[in-house]
Amino acid sequence: MPRVSVSTLSNQFYCEMQVHLARTHSLRTESVELAAGAAGHAAFEAEAEEISPEEITRAITAGEPLELVEMPLSAELHGVRLVGRADRIHLEGRRARLVLEFKFSGRRELFPSHVVQVEAYGRMLEANSFNTERLLHCVAVLPRGRKVTDGLAADIAARALAAAGEGLSAIDNRAPTGQPDPLAGLTFRRVDDEAFGLWVFRHHRARAERDLAWALQYWSGQRAPEGTVSRGKCKACPFNAANLCDAAKAPPDGRYAVKRTEGRYGVLHVVQPSVAKR
Repeated sequence: MPRVSVSTLSNQFYCEMQVHLARTHSLRTESVELAAGAAGHAAFEAEAEEISPEEITRAITAGEPLELVEMPLSAELHGVRLVGRADRIHLEGRRARLVLEFKFSGRRELFPSHVVQVEAYGRMLEANSFNTERLLHCVAVLPRGRKVTDGLAADIAARALAAAGEGLSAIDNRAPTGQPDPLAGLTFRRVDDEAFGLWVFRHHRARAERDLAWALQYWSGQRAPEGTVSRGKCKACPFNAANLCDAAKAPPDGRYAVKRTEGRYGVLHVVQPSVAKR
């Protein structure tokens, strides 16, 4: 069966055609955003202590609390094997309490892809027999290039749990057909801090199921990829800059730097305008 990463699946809600082109073309993208995200996640991971699968199993069986960093998850959903590594998951035995994802960006905003990413981890926990009845989803957006200090991840998690303390519910009033909008009807609490922006919302199985079912239809061959209708996304797309997308709604940003490496398997290397030489 198809094997799909959670990050790839969530990107379908940015532009599914871009995900499709990444499967059919070899293209490497360089950007400040990607570099900042990798550095930030590495800093959060460095705070954690190593724990063996056997220790995790023992703690879960004993009903002990666990805060797991870069937790690997895998589940079969709609005929597709979904895999991923969650930034941070809090468990109490087999009860899932919190899924927390960190994003490093110049825009302090919650995007549909962020919602789908944490929803996917919630459904995967559910598929692995964890209780998600009171599961919280949290997305923390930190400024690009911000230094990650000791204890910041724990502070964000504590702020998320406190924000949800007064009864946070989830509803779904979206149209029943077509591409779902993960932000429509989403009830959340937002916490603004000098160091980060935080969005907290409840896991809602029906919402998550609908979002994931739509995305996985592409991977199971039930429909063709759908392109974005946003001219801004097309302008900022590296595949458009490399002249690989026939569905683009606008010409690419002319500041992109594109080069092809030599060899048997030619690879296009695209440097986004933020780091391209001007």
